[in-house]
This record gives sequence, C-alpha cells and structure tokens, in this order.
Amino acid sequence: MPYTGTLLHKSDPLSSVSGGEEPSLHFRWRYITRLLQWHHAEGLILPSLVIDWVLNQLQEKDLLEVWQLLLPIIYGFLEIVVLSQTYVRALAGLTLRVIRDPAPGGSDLCQILLSHWIAFLYHPL
Repeated sequence: MPYTGTLLHKSDPLSSVSGGEEPSLHFRWRYITRLLQWHHAEGLILPSLVIDWVLNQLQEKDLLEVWQLLLPIIYGFLEIVVLSQTYVRALAGLTLRVIRDPAPGGSDLCQILLSHWIAFLYHPL
C-alpha cells in the first residue's frame, strides 16, 4: 500500500525548526503522530498494540491535555476500533466515566468528548 499522506514542503512548519532551536513538545508530538499514521498506512505497525496503549493511557490519566493528545490517535484507528466490541466498550466506558466524574477541567473534557461522539454519529465511516 503506497503512502497516501501529504508531503512536507519547506514552508510547512513541521518540515523544519528555525534558528537551530530545540523543537517544541507540540512539534515533536505532531511528528510522532504523523510517523505513527505513516507506519499504519504502510502496514508496519500492529494497530491493536497502539489502540491498547492509548486506551490504557486514557484509563490511567484523567487530564484534559492527555485526552486532547490521544483522541486523534484513536480516530486514526477508528475503522479498527468500531469493528471490535471490546474496544468500543472500553472507549465508551472511559467516556462515561469522564462524563459522570469529571476531573479538574472535566467540563471542557466532557464537551470535547461529546462533540467528537456527535461528529462520529453524524459522519460514520
């Protein structure tokens, strides 16, 4: 399967770091997620390992920032997640836990989760 992602150009902020500075954490995270997407598109990574790791991280951490970083990874593997009752139940259970017992910043997290679930329901795969 050929790589179907976008190519980076010199004008793309992801393609270079100006002035020899150390790349920011956000830059590095986007790089890692793009690398993960590329490996997935090429069939070089087992999706179940990534999905299990993400679900474990979401279960262990109730921070809004963690959910914001990890939900896009789950969406990248959504086709696989929706085919597994185990993954759907785990993700739904985590979502319900956050909605019922919000942590600090939980109201923002609830809004994010609900908007993603609603978007998925109206635009299924």
